[in-house]
Amino acid sequence: MKFLLYNNCTVKIGLGAIQSAGTPAAITTTDRTALCTSFRPTRSANFKNVQTLADATDKSLTVSTTGSVEIEINYDGDTGNVNPIFFMKEGYFVKLELVLAEGTPVTQTFTGVIQTASQPVVADDIVKESATIKLGVAYYAGLE
Repeated sequence: MKFLLYNNCTVKIGLGAIQSAGTPAAITTTDRTALCTSFRPTRSANFKNVQTLADATDKSLTVSTTGSVEIEINYDGDTGNVNPIFFMKEGYFVKLELVLAEGTPVTQTFTGVIQTASQPVVADDIVKESATIKLGVAYYAGLE
């Protein structure tokens, strides 16, 4: 059995307009690889029960898909700009590009809206922020 260890991944992040403004313009991403400590995408299907009175069991039909990405980022103290990327940007469009570099590089692109963001401040710890990106949102075409 072979286990994969991704340690040469690239993470790019781009922020767009607030969702309530409507469809965003093109979002340009910036390489944040050195700052990203975790990246956890989750996808799921939503179902509608199409069971009839004659059916003895549930009958489910896939009607849409959804998902989220949980991401954790270290602050970059070298740039002199220690402003958070996601915190206080809840409701804004975001585009995430993840390049898995084990073997042949594979790029996965996720677009959505920042749903939650946290900025814990802990004594004697690296300053980080975490965010959950809601995928499959209005004004942005599907899960990419």
